[in-house]
Amino acid sequence: MDEQHKQELKEMIKRNINNVLESSMIQGLGEPKHGKIRDIYFKDDKVIMVTSDKVSAFDHVLDRCIPFKGAILNAISVKMLELAEPILPTALADVPDPNVIVQYKMNNLGIEAIVRGYVWGSMAKDYETGKREKCGIQLPEGMLRYQKLDEPIFTPTTKAEKDEDMTMEQVSSKIGSVLAEIIRDYSLKLFNMYSNFAKEKGLLLIDTKYEFGTDDKGSLFLIDEATTPDSSRFCYITEW
Repeated sequence: MDEQHKQELKEMIKRNINNVLESSMIQGLGEPKHGKIRDIYFKDDKVIMVTSDKVSAFDHVLDRCIPFKGAILNAISVKMLELAEPILPTALADVPDPNVIVQYKMNNLGIEAIVRGYVWGSMAKDYETGKREKCGIQLPEGMLRYQKLDEPIFTPTTKAEKDEDMTMEQVSSKIGSVLAEIIRDYSLKLFNMYSNFAKEKGLLLIDTKYEFGTDDKGSLFLIDEATTPDSSRFCYITEW
């Protein structure tokens, strides 16, 4: 992006500094379920997600919105879901507005399928306090914060107000051993694919989370969002 284009974008943001979407109320769809960033409506076999211009950082919603943030986040989400299609079907149904994504309603498995490629975040914090195990996976001695893992690891958590680490045995107990292994394998395949895509853009995918659901026939789908800045950590390759 050249400097002229950057300046044009800055001017557009200035002109729209107060033209932001903080929340929504769509008549005919009932009361939405309010998340930190999205308002979610349920209508027949569809889930309508309205992405606001609010900003959340580590579960804390900041006190003002950023123009076009919701539309940009939506566009990234749609692109990432489309990239996943060769690996796994997604629940994406329609994009009727820059701030709106419609997905088919699925039976959420209730698992945060987290994949980590680097010693970062809560894993780094725990490791530095002496913990050498993450979600049942034994970690070697001598690792450093920001270090690249030999292979990405699957570290699922519960999907709750306060997420808790889960071992594969606990995931198997919740959704069955066969489905647990399928979820793990798809999560790692998706992470590798998105990592390669990020590298093409000069970025490293540090860690991310996926959510999966099934339809009434039991077929598996990728749902919600995938590898967006709201569900993942990135850094520039040069920064790392």
